[in-house]
Amino acid sequence: MGSQNVHPQFRSKTVCILSCRSCHTTVCQRGMNAILLADTRVELFSTDSVPSGVQRIGPEYTTNNCHCKIRDVACLGCGNVLGYNVTTACFSCLADCNNGHYWMFYSSAVAASERINPKGKIA
Repeated sequence: MGSQNVHPQFRSKTVCILSCRSCHTTVCQRGMNAILLADTRVELFSTDSVPSGVQRIGPEYTTNNCHCKIRDVACLGCGNVLGYNVTTACFSCLADCNNGHYWMFYSSAVAASERINPKGKIA
């Protein structure tokens, strides 16, 4: 997705390197702080690129918040569940303002370090 197609509120976000809190394995080089569309009280990290440090595990499921199909993702270093991947987004979430990020990481499961600040400078 080119920057001209990105909603303005997403252009000024800090890009982070995400690491597993348990084993410190780097799981994502392109994370951003995010808010769950289906429940805006939930803060997480997300990415639009397939992260190298995790693997999908278990079957697809849906939550009570929406009808997206998701699968848990686990750290390749230690096996802990770090978040989930939206494998099929529901109509409601697709119709809402979104950034195209379908890999979600729980704030409690990953640590973030700034890679690129909101002004586009490498940290």
